[in-house]
Amino acid sequence: MYDKAMKLCLRYKIFLVSELQVSPINDGSAISFLHLNSFYLTGILSYENLNENNSTLGYTNIKYHVKWIRGVLNKHFAGSSCVLPTVEGVVYTYEGSDTILSHGTLINHNLTVIENCEIGYHKAYTNSSRFCQGKGKWLSNFDKLCFKMCPPLESNSLDIKCSHNGKYANCSNLSLPDTIAIPSCKPTYTTPNGQDDTPLELLCQSNGTWNKQLYRCNSCNCIFLSYYV
Repeated sequence: MYDKAMKLCLRYKIFLVSELQVSPINDGSAISFLHLNSFYLTGILSYENLNENNSTLGYTNIKYHVKWIRGVLNKHFAGSSCVLPTVEGVVYTYEGSDTILSHGTLINHNLTVIENCEIGYHKAYTNSSRFCQGKGKWLSNFDKLCFKMCPPLESNSLDIKCSHNGKYANCSNLSLPDTIAIPSCKPTYTTPNGQDDTPLELLCQSNGTWNKQLYRCNSCNCIFLSYYV
């Protein structure tokens, strides 16, 4: 029976947690995590094997079943409501309110939800909202609102010139997607061995990462002479 249960757990992508400090009264006990002042369900108790010295609990990993759960909600429970979708970087609020609405919240028919972006994300459009048409259907302004920004570029040995859509950009701050950075060695530094003399060009990608890594220049211990005529 134990081996059969183990195979069933693996088949349905259940992860096992040993010596977990919970009190499994019955199946359906939950594991949740706190994010932005809201608790999110991440696991449901589906299997238990309790021994004196070593107890094993099996939890269904919810992330593999979100699409199915959302479909059930829309079909049987949403009715004239809509379920707020889970979108990376997006923060939902009602108009005129600062209270953040959790992803997965049921929104009543004919209500409008304002969309903003979390810190570290670029908001592509100034104003964005979604309107609940009922029966799980949304009317939304844009398909993609929040883009993850790239981390600052900093170096003691490089001068870094950045631009975005042909205009100056400061790469020592978070950078917008499509920002281009061109590094070059500072006057008292030389290009490291193996580094091509052709200027390296870095691009900030839509996933919030630079497409290449910065290199480090070598100190040249140069002596600069000034001539006056």
